[in-house]
Amino acid sequence: MINQIRKKENLLRLVFMIVMVIMLVPFFGMKKETQAAQAFEITAPANNGLIGAGCFDIKWSPAVGSSVKNYKLYIDGQLIATTSDTSYEYYTTNVKMYTAYVTAEYNNGTSKSTETITFGVTKKGLCANEEMARYLEPVEMNMGWYYNWAAYPHTYESYKTMEYVPMIWGTGNEGSISYVAENGYKHLLAYNEPDAGGDIGGSNIDVNTAIGHWNNFLGHDYVLGTPAPSLSPSWDNGVWFRTFMNGINHDTVDFIALHCYYWQYTGKEAAETFLREVVDKTYEMYHKPIWITEFAVYGWPHNDVEHIESVKEFMKTAIDGLNARPYVERYAWFSFNSTNETNGIASLYNYETGDLTELGRLYVEYGNPEGYVQLPLKGQEYTLFSGTRNTLLDDAVTIKDEIYENFVRKSGVSVVSTSDEGSDTGADKAIDSDIGTRWASAQKVDPSGLTIDLGQIINLKQINIIWETASAREYDIEVSSDGQTFTRIAEERDGISYNYKNDTMILDKMVNARYIRINGTSRNTECGYSIWDIAVYGKSIDTKPEIITSDKVKIEGYQISAVKGGSRVIGSVEPQINNARVLKWGFIYALDSSEGQNFNVDDRDIRIDSDNEYVRVFETSDQGNSNAVLGESSTAMYFVRTMLFASTTEKEFTTKYKVRAYAQLQNGEYVYSNVCTFSVYNISDYLYRNKKMSNLLSHEYLYNNILKVVNPSYKKVDFEWSNILAK
Repeated sequence: MINQIRKKENLLRLVFMIVMVIMLVPFFGMKKETQAAQAFEITAPANNGLIGAGCFDIKWSPAVGSSVKNYKLYIDGQLIATTSDTSYEYYTTNVKMYTAYVTAEYNNGTSKSTETITFGVTKKGLCANEEMARYLEPVEMNMGWYYNWAAYPHTYESYKTMEYVPMIWGTGNEGSISYVAENGYKHLLAYNEPDAGGDIGGSNIDVNTAIGHWNNFLGHDYVLGTPAPSLSPSWDNGVWFRTFMNGINHDTVDFIALHCYYWQYTGKEAAETFLREVVDKTYEMYHKPIWITEFAVYGWPHNDVEHIESVKEFMKTAIDGLNARPYVERYAWFSFNSTNETNGIASLYNYETGDLTELGRLYVEYGNPEGYVQLPLKGQEYTLFSGTRNTLLDDAVTIKDEIYENFVRKSGVSVVSTSDEGSDTGADKAIDSDIGTRWASAQKVDPSGLTIDLGQIINLKQINIIWETASAREYDIEVSSDGQTFTRIAEERDGISYNYKNDTMILDKMVNARYIRINGTSRNTECGYSIWDIAVYGKSIDTKPEIITSDKVKIEGYQISAVKGGSRVIGSVEPQINNARVLKWGFIYALDSSEGQNFNVDDRDIRIDSDNEYVRVFETSDQGNSNAVLGESSTAMYFVRTMLFASTTEKEFTTKYKVRAYAQLQNGEYVYSNVCTFSVYNISDYLYRNKKMSNLLSHEYLYNNILKVVNPSYKKVDFEWSNILAK
């Protein structure tokens, strides 16, 4: 059953909006090459990056100048290899931060070294197909590798900096083995769940066929994994895998891939059972490195507050155990969609938005190499400016008409420093609401800084620091949600020194943060670092209720009525949802934007009990129900609502609306469709260009009454008579 659910979610495709007149018709809106390094430097891994554990290559550009005798690679200060090549395959399963540099020794007796880089090794990975991965930002997820059950990587640019591990899903995909080898991929995963039927997501391969085909994988320069069974070889019913291993030469296997799911079995005890009965016993059977390419717990929806803490305990215990076992090279948690009403509790994120769940944030932030500081978030920029201020920082600031509170002023806030000069200048003096007291670090100690614990996760927007003369020439602002994994969001690299210097850092995008760390790395004076006052401005995390969505209630499409002069939305609802009878249904509209003004209506505001002034609910009456089948389902009730044009102006036709359908169940619950966005102009443009109106008069209506009003130079299109002629 678990694989059947996964198969359905892996095949999920984004549903495009449908435009219809008379009949519904589709409404479609609409190997990065690295240049050769010129300097003598390490080119892989990336400095301060994460890389997957096990085998990986350390690469550097050729040294220029005299002829090179050899290269010496140093890891954590120790000589690891002497080679004439410009790369070296390194192996480790220790989850930690490493330093590396290379020294070129020339034939004339001189030498030259690269700069030292720092990189982290992690076992955590991501398993997500093209649709599941569409809205994620992988660089922000603290993972070293990913796979997608395919032989070809994701097409998204954002994934090209993360190691991709291809898979030959079934025997029919073996033609891609040559592609994998020719493109130099480091690892290859073999068949996916060959012991499971195709109807539940497996590749369904007879074990003797798999044994006979195994030679197809051999003779190439990649690290080769076994087929990943749905049933652990350590279990009594894990016969397929044991038979397979008995039929091949074990020397041809570099690592063993495993899957494991637990139905409503969570907590520390369950994780320890998984580690002991699946991971340890499989290793004892074959003494090969282990990859757990899919594992999770399931059996509850995403919003099951009763069990989420137990699932988090399972994840943390499992991650601790997997990281501690030297024979475990890599693992990847399988994320159901957060909208999955049966298994959403195991979700890391929402497939349609990329928003992390509570469990997703734990997976991202837990079990990383100690001391790893994530690079600035992709697209995150900030404004830094300085002035003079000798009074306490404000309790709130206004940025672009938005008010942000100073959370340092709230109760429950604490602060610690890496070094204090003394009790009279302890870290608490930087947030004690007294401009006459200050924090001072121990003198001549780099780095030095302090960490503020706000006691809650907020949406952070701005940070202010009032420095004493003993200020930082260089410092980083780092944030964290758990106090373990920090992300650098801003930095100063050329600060000057004067008393009461007020540094202001405003982020372009708000970030979630509970802990704010100010880390000084270079001083302006011979003393230490000293701060008079600090302010942390932001907003409380939104606590709007979760919206429960279902594909049993949909927005099917749109119409333009040339007769009535209005736009029409078509919805559908099944008679039963979640085994409960549907009593009522209708639409919820929201005003999205108009004439350049965005009304900032969050999708979670579009619900029955919304108090947002730009949201309106319309229950469908008998008059709005349709007896016609207007979509794919023959069991659904189809319903419509027509909104007449209030005017015939550009504003009327370009205003954007959000809409979702809703259904009230017999048990009183509400379920919703996904939110769609439309404007009259966009609908009309599609219908007109594609000649989808039912007659010439309606076709001309769009051109004369809507399209030309918005765009006087709109190109006229002849009506296609063949669409309405009987032949």
